[in-house]
Parts: sequence; structure tokens; C-alpha cells
Amino acid sequence: MVDESGEWDWCRISPWLPKETLEKIATMLPPWQGTGSYWCQIWRLSVPQCVRVFIWLVFHRRLLTNAERGRRNLVDSDRCSVCNTGTESIEHALRLCPQVRQVWEAMIASDKLSVFDSLPFDTWLLQCFNSIAGIGVDNVIWSTQFAMTCWLIWKAHCTIVFDGAGLYGVGLARYGRILAAEFADTHACRTGGKPHYS
Repeated sequence: MVDESGEWDWCRISPWLPKETLEKIATMLPPWQGTGSYWCQIWRLSVPQCVRVFIWLVFHRRLLTNAERGRRNLVDSDRCSVCNTGTESIEHALRLCPQVRQVWEAMIASDKLSVFDSLPFDTWLLQCFNSIAGIGVDNVIWSTQFAMTCWLIWKAHCTIVFDGAGLYGVGLARYGRILAAEFADTHACRTGGKPHYS
């Protein structure tokens, strides 16, 4: 709904909305103005729309982790349902859980792992979407692979929480790489460009 410069894309939205609605929209700032440049990065990711929405939820701290469910008195414990070793925050679910560590260790070049681990969570997210050069172990664009893998980690986590079983470790890392590569190839074919490899 916004153009490359971050302004409302009137050519795109005006044919679909009544004049009164367009006038209301004109009084508002476009979504990412004033909320940081990460907004643009999220919506430009070469991933399916459901993954973009998921990443947006992560950036806005809107995932329903056990910590959040505990805050709302929906569960008795805020512990991680997968490892049972810590409070299940978004950072724990996507980065710190021992099961998730196995996924990242399988995906990240060993010499880059200490940098990957040392960053504060918000910085970690932003750096991963800025395609840290050479961090991955293969040639799929890292931001695509990272976003798809975070989404798969959350899906696996929810499957364990609600169904009692899920895929983690090297298997999930491999699945993340395959999905990212397939999506990049499909997107490239649809847009007439080259496959999205770095």
C-alpha cells in the first residue's frame, strides 16, 4: 500500500476505496514512518506473506509465548514447553532454547556463530535481515533463509506445545534451507529474474 519511498501508493489504493476512506488515510502517516527502517526490510523480504506477517509480529513482540500467556493468567507456568529450562520469551523461543540452538548451529558457519550469539536480541534480528555476509553455510540469501527458519522454528514450537511432537535440530535447519531455496527459485521464475542466491 506504500511505494518505494515509503509514501502512500495512491495509484494502487485509490481504485479500491471510497473517497471518504482515502481522505482519512491521507491524514495518517504511512505505516513505517516513525517506526524505524526495519519495517521496509520486513515487507521487502523475499518470503511468503505469512512469514512476513510472522516476522512483523516478532518485531512488535506479539507472539503468544508462555511468558505472555502467563502474564495473562492463561497458563500456570511461563517455562519453555520444549526444554523446560527457562522462561519462554520470544528470544528464548527463537534463539536461546537448546533445541533451537541446534538448528542455528546447523545453519551458521562455525566461525560466525560467536557473532550470531553475542548480539542483543533486537540487534540480532536487524543484523540477520541485513544479510550478514557469509553467515550461512550455503548460497541462499541469508535474510530469506533466516526468516523462513524463524517461522519454521515457531511452527515446530507450537506443534510441540499443542500436539506433543515437532521437528528440531538438523532436520529443521535442512527443511528451512530447502524451503528458502524453493521459494527463491519460484519467486525468480514468476518475476523473470535470476534465482535469489547470494
